[in-house]
Amino acid sequence: MNLGHYEDAIGYGKLSVRLGEASSSTTLLTAYTNLMDPYILVGDEEAAIDCLERARKWLVPERRWKLRCAFLVEAASFALIQHNHALALDLISQLETVAWGRENVVPMPGPYWKLRVFKKGLLGHLDEAHRIVRLFSERWKTSCPFTTSTF
Repeated sequence: MNLGHYEDAIGYGKLSVRLGEASSSTTLLTAYTNLMDPYILVGDEEAAIDCLERARKWLVPERRWKLRCAFLVEAASFALIQHNHALALDLISQLETVAWGRENVVPMPGPYWKLRVFKKGLLGHLDEAHRIVRLFSERWKTSCPFTTSTF
């Protein structure tokens, strides 16, 4: 997809969904949400919404909390793509509730913290947003392999 081959990406995404549905794979959520991206990039928002709805239906209450976190990150990000800040704020709040006490082990930490910072900023809590950014900037300076190694 990074080369602009969006139709190919859609084809592979559809194949991934079909295989995931046929095998009852636990990676089906990822297949649905990954397929949303090329649909958005070709302007097919309706197909992206369908993927999100199919992911939501697949995510029954018995699914693991990390899958719920991943879904909420994807759903909030999609709401932002649609410029629906109210929905994004609601989804981010749900995400914070699901991840409460386990923030350090969320499955998608970068997007999780970016969404939290976005929410703080949008609600006018700029000092808190800045504090979060500073905290993780310092933490990732020492733990990210790209910032700790010399090429």
